[in-house]
Amino acid sequence: MVEIESEIAAALEPKVELHSGAWLLFEPGQTLTAVDVNSGTAQGSAASSNGERLWLKINLEAAKEIARQLRLRHIGGIIVVDFIDVKDAMARRQVSETCARRRRKIGSRAGSAACRGWGWWR
Repeated sequence: MVEIESEIAAALEPKVELHSGAWLLFEPGQTLTAVDVNSGTAQGSAASSNGERLWLKINLEAAKEIARQLRLRHIGGIIVVDFIDVKDAMARRQVSETCARRRRKIGSRAGSAACRGWGWWR
């Protein structure tokens, strides 16, 4: 029972912590919901290949958690996600595919949470 109550309370908070130390910030508005992916305490430099791998790992973790949060918070409509920028096209594709798989897994409502290109959910 306590676990359910903590999940409900967490669903009302705009900031969602990820296991990697990164976090998401949900900002609902009248016309759309914006989600920002922040690296938080995760360490890495985008200039290094280790940094690129870290950003990809965070983006993949974020994509999974965003889908979960959209369902938990009952968010639909236009959702704009600002992922951490990665240079590698394969990495961006991997994140986009993860978004699409998670959308199908949660059985999103028609017209919501379909992955459209890099960084956009609609």
